[in-house]
Amino acid sequence: GELLFVDSFGMNSPKTKDAVAFLKSFDKVHGLEKLGTKKMNAALITTFEKDVNVSKSFANVGSVFVSEIRNINPLDLLKYKYLVIGNPEKSVEIIKERLTK
Repeated sequence: GELLFVDSFGMNSPKTKDAVAFLKSFDKVHGLEKLGTKKMNAALITTFEKDVNVSKSFANVGSVFVSEIRNINPLDLLKYKYLVIGNPEKSVEIIKERLTK
């Protein structure tokens, strides 16, 4: 699959239109061209902490699942073609902590 780090999702209110625009904004990035165009391209979007706006925005996008980074597991990573990690600095720290326990 493909891995993508984003600083912020920029969603101030829950709107599916914003979620679809977010996915389509990666059309010109090598390896991510089909992220927002094909229904079968499954993406796991992780947030550092619970973000209601992100969760509700992507709720109507069938191929996308939103979860907090602390809740992901290896099976989740195998199920999805794309992994989008929000707030990478803090998220990577959580992953490191989990790997050292």
